[in-house]
Amino acid sequence: MKRKVKELDPYLKARIGEAVLQVRELSKPSNKSGTQRVYYTGNWVKDIHNNFTNKQAQKIFDNVTQYRDKLDFFQQKADIVYDDIDDTPIQAYDYIARVK
Repeated sequence: MKRKVKELDPYLKARIGEAVLQVRELSKPSNKSGTQRVYYTGNWVKDIHNNFTNKQAQKIFDNVTQYRDKLDFFQQKADIVYDDIDDTPIQAYDYIARVK
């Protein structure tokens, strides 16, 4: 049986990994309430699903979701549209986490 492997965009892999680290750092007690940071610009769900297997994607989502008790998450539409792997346009967003 052949393993299912997705072609991974090295740039997006690095950005998604960095986003997870930024969320973890922001959740630390040393950050004051109201401190916020854009942790990712792009289309979080599509970018992850296009570059990771379903199992890997779920691990990434679970990793970030564990900080919901300490952080508020929201998104703001960015002035960026880029092409999906099938050349359909994707709207980009700034994904923001703020300390509760």
